[in-house]
Amino acid sequence: SNIKDILKKKDFSSYKDVYDNPRIMDLQSTYLVHNGKQVQVRLWNDDVPEELMELNEYIEGILLEKKFFE
Repeated sequence: SNIKDILKKKDFSSYKDVYDNPRIMDLQSTYLVHNGKQVQVRLWNDDVPEELMELNEYIEGILLEKKFFE
């Protein structure tokens, strides 16, 4: 599947603006933006929709492949 297929699975605007656990500090934030809607994810857990996790993994895969980070 590609990024367009993942984004078609669910209306991006239906996601919450933030998926977070405020009790846990020092977590990196991931910002996913599509059609002007920004979603901040600070903790990957059961609260985060599967499509967002799939999108994040897809993007990470591209970045790793292009050697943007290791």
